[in-house]
Amino acid sequence: MLGYKQGAVRDMFNRVLDVLPVEFTDLPAGSDADAAAADLQAQYNVVISESGAQSGFQGTGEEGTALRAVARQNIRDYLSTLGRTARSISRKTPGFDSNYPPPSGMEDAELLNEARAVAPKAIADKTIFIGRGLTLEFLESIDGFIAAFDASQDTTNVAVGSRGAAVSEKNTAYEKGLDDVDLLNDFIRNFYRDQPAKLAAWKIASHIERSAKRA
Repeated sequence: MLGYKQGAVRDMFNRVLDVLPVEFTDLPAGSDADAAAADLQAQYNVVISESGAQSGFQGTGEEGTALRAVARQNIRDYLSTLGRTARSISRKTPGFDSNYPPPSGMEDAELLNEARAVAPKAIADKTIFIGRGLTLEFLESIDGFIAAFDASQDTTNVAVGSRGAAVSEKNTAYEKGLDDVDLLNDFIRNFYRDQPAKLAAWKIASHIERSAKRA
């Protein structure tokens, strides 16, 4: 569809489908033009359906990103709390804080690896941490935060893949629809060559607004 915006092509499909049953009711049944008209309707339906699906998958991907941000912050807060408390404990128990490094500057992969490594250590040291005011519920909460992060990533990945499939289906439908219009254009200009009113109606319906060229 070089030079055309998809929205302009979609609008053209809609106009053609509107004009066919009004001006061209006598298209020969069983002809290539008749088949092209039927296929154009099918391709237009795909365009509308996949456009809606594409928007939906985009929203799902954005939701996954938002959920991941929350899970990421919960993991950082957990590790920060343990690190701060461990540094205090290390004043009486030197080296205790070496198992609980601060999460600042960690990227997602490192953050998750650290959280998974720290979780069993925190439970092993639960008596010490509980003595400093932390609860067992808090110490065990990291598993839920990690699971939430993983789930949000899965949601985003599925949405991105599904959105890509929707875009591909839509683009294919556009190309097939343009092929149908091209065939109809030849047929109508030949079959109705002595009927200027019908040709004028077809020209208006099948016209596509071109994208403005960059200066």
